[in-house]
Amino acid sequence: MRGLSRLVVVAAAFLLVGTAPAQKTKPNMMEPGATRHAVMWSDPGALAEKDLFHGPGGKEGMPEPPFTFEEEMPGKGTPRFVAHDETGKKWVVGVGQDARPEVAASRLLWAVGYLADEDYVLWKANVVGLKLKSGKKYMKRGSLSDARFARKVDGRTQLGVWQWRRNAFTGTRELNGLRVMMALLNCWDLKDENNPVVRDASTGNEQFRLSGLGGSFGKAGPGLFRGRAKQDMKGFERSGFITKRTDATVDFATPSRSYNPFALFSRKSGTTWIGRGIPRKDVKWIAGMLNQLSHKQIEDAFWAAGYPVNE
Repeated sequence: MRGLSRLVVVAAAFLLVGTAPAQKTKPNMMEPGATRHAVMWSDPGALAEKDLFHGPGGKEGMPEPPFTFEEEMPGKGTPRFVAHDETGKKWVVGVGQDARPEVAASRLLWAVGYLADEDYVLWKANVVGLKLKSGKKYMKRGSLSDARFARKVDGRTQLGVWQWRRNAFTGTRELNGLRVMMALLNCWDLKDENNPVVRDASTGNEQFRLSGLGGSFGKAGPGLFRGRAKQDMKGFERSGFITKRTDATVDFATPSRSYNPFALFSRKSGTTWIGRGIPRKDVKWIAGMLNQLSHKQIEDAFWAAGYPVNE
């Protein structure tokens, strides 16, 4: 019996090890001194002339149907795949609840000078040869609805990721302005893994970019059910904004602490500082640019993302 019980224990251990998920490869965390020509922000010029409907890619950069499926991208989040359009341009296509907030948020970030993808939401897109293991509920007979097309630009190499707490722009108004933008958008999913550092072959610059903006325009942080903090305009309206002001700094509500007890021990619970203690002068700097955008421009960012008129 003792030998049998030992065999059971060994078999159980084997099953646990054999079924454990594979460990993700950790991205290269860029240290502050690891870049020579780092860029996070550039002067946006005349904000009143910005086309927030078409965004950084402009009207001429829109994806041209028909689209042809190339490959599905790995990951547990939003279903994504690579496709090319009629002109041969490649696109990373995402479907699901992240598509709309991702595009609207990227438009507003680009408007005030931050690096953003050339992306578009297509209300309907036919993709030849489309095969997805996940996300099948978003397609009908090869047709997708509310799909985000992000341009896959040649000549860009990802070097690693930049960290919110320690990076080449720590203490600068550029980074502090970005912290304000995250509070404004209620973008709470602030993982370092969402911050690629990309070398642009045409300029040689190391671009400090953002991805994973799909958590924008919901509540100020993840709730017990993560998905309910996304695509939740009512939650966005009800959430707090400025929580504290002093003569020197401003505190914002986003990112808030998680209401999910399982998230209390995760790294995300340590991101609340990003919205706290931001110098007033840097808040005024980014607010001064936002104040130059017209009501129509802001509406255009949401129309481009496919939001309905009531939202």
